[in-house]
Amino acid sequence: MPTESAHSIPYNTSISFWTGQWAGFSGRRPTKWLLTLLLLLLSGAATTALAQGTPPPECAADEKFANTWYFGFKAGLDFNQASADSLPKVLTDGAMDAPAGSGVMSDQNGKILFYSNGETVWNGDGTVMTNGTGLAGNRFTTDGPCPSGSQV
Repeated sequence: MPTESAHSIPYNTSISFWTGQWAGFSGRRPTKWLLTLLLLLLSGAATTALAQGTPPPECAADEKFANTWYFGFKAGLDFNQASADSLPKVLTDGAMDAPAGSGVMSDQNGKILFYSNGETVWNGDGTVMTNGTGLAGNRFTTDGPCPSGSQV
């Protein structure tokens, strides 16, 4: 049988390791930090959900921005006059050597404005444009008009 002491010994049965600070979050309470994280996650999810319902920009079917292609070694195709019954016109007047990628911009009527292999830019006539050399690009390029309008 244990002996009883004449003096009472104060003791606390709860053990706490909380020092009031989390590593890297000095002065902030964990509830505020977690609430901030939750709000950021929810706002990101809402933004993604809203973006899913955004329709792509509309382009008129008669616009011919992408009807002329230049690619490879001085090769090209013109789809401006092509139909279900006729093949596109083969172009051999290109000045470009693009083994993998090229960028071609045309106006809304299909007339070539310029084209590039990422290193050099040629105008629609096949001559190098002013400041069109030494672009420090590569031959893996892409192109496209501004989605909000008909401007290049």
